[in-house]
Amino acid sequence: LVGAPMASLNGGPQQGAVDIYSTSTRKFVRRLSGAFPMNGERFGSTLGIAGTTAYVGAPGRSVTWSGAGAVYAFDIPSGRRLWIADGWENDDAMGAGALAAAGDYLAVGMPDGDGPPPLVYAKAGHVRLLDRHTGTYLGIVYAPNTYTNDHCGKTLAGSGSLLAVGVPQSDYMGTDKGMVLLVDLSRPGYKTKVIEGPGSSSEFGQSLALGDAYLAVGYDSGAQIFKLWDITTPTNVGTYYSN
Repeated sequence: LVGAPMASLNGGPQQGAVDIYSTSTRKFVRRLSGAFPMNGERFGSTLGIAGTTAYVGAPGRSVTWSGAGAVYAFDIPSGRRLWIADGWENDDAMGAGALAAAGDYLAVGMPDGDGPPPLVYAKAGHVRLLDRHTGTYLGIVYAPNTYTNDHCGKTLAGSGSLLAVGVPQSDYMGTDKGMVLLVDLSRPGYKTKVIEGPGSSSEFGQSLALGDAYLAVGYDSGAQIFKLWDITTPTNVGTYYSN
């Protein structure tokens, strides 16, 4: 899948498209586009995949609300659109953040969204959880001890029923210290473990990769670094540096 959010399909600006290529032949197969492509929709801004289903973010889509955005699901072999989940309010920009499948959930990062009530810190961010088969809203994940401009959900990774959520600008216990939430979506209330960054300005959670047993977390400490965590504990089992 190759996103082209700035593509023009019928002469309009930034309508967007996603091109599908065969992994075996490397040849172009088909092009996906939004429902009645809109100027400024930016379809293809973010992508996710689970099995034979593709998930596509279109943060500029405006139907009921201006700039509410949307997430689409498509069947990859046929190109058939399965569902559309639209944003909730003006300038919601749903589909601008990361997308990740975890079990029967699709996690939709909303890093510029508001934090939890009652304080509702601006751009504290959150993650919306959808049924990945139907697009139905199921729940929401907030970071604990959240502040303005924490951008929870800027990065995401899923494996089985586990979801890793990056909050790289978290200011809890240090400016831009960052944190990662390890969320068990199979547990009531989405039981969450918090892995804190190593220090101020480390922006822990800049990138994430989640497997069956380990979580890799990218961060910045004057060099390109990532830490590897055993997700069962979670315990740091190694730190790796770029050459």
